[in-house]
Amino acid sequence: MTPELSKALAELKAHFAVEIANGDIRHLGTYNCRRKNNTTDGPWSEHAWPNAVDVMIRDFTGRKALGDRIAAWMRARTDLWSEVFWQIFAHYDHVHGTARPRRNFDNKQIPPCATGDTDMELITQIQTALNKAGAKDYEGKAIVVDGKWGPRTESAFINGLKLGGVAGVTETRVKTLIKAARLTI
Repeated sequence: MTPELSKALAELKAHFAVEIANGDIRHLGTYNCRRKNNTTDGPWSEHAWPNAVDVMIRDFTGRKALGDRIAAWMRARTDLWSEVFWQIFAHYDHVHGTARPRRNFDNKQIPPCATGDTDMELITQIQTALNKAGAKDYEGKAIVVDGKWGPRTESAFINGLKLGGVAGVTETRVKTLIKAARLTI
């Protein structure tokens, strides 16, 4: 996670601590080595650095109002956030925020994960172990074993730690993944 995103997330967590504690904000997804809009040849997403967050909002009658509040707070904090998406494109169940400054400022930058700086075999091993342990993602679903560390794998991993760890995945291998994915837990 970039230092800028880490700072922005800390402030977001402090500002919306009640909503996080009561489960209205159910997940903060950061790292996902993918291109924008999940295309195969488009520009890289800021999630690939990771320099962006998806604030996943629980499905309840107040979802839109909470999303509006989160988006308004992020847009007002121009010192922290360079772009905010809510209620546009595919951003109807989450608010997307990119930390300032953008890493892919000209849509031509290539993130470290695209140059082989990840361990797909390790991620596949962890995903398999998570499913075997019964760990679920932020929607309570089993994850797809695809070797990609995205928000569903990240949330299942955190839930797996809450279940007492993930059998067959050593602490050293997990630390390697955390370093490769630039995660903070």
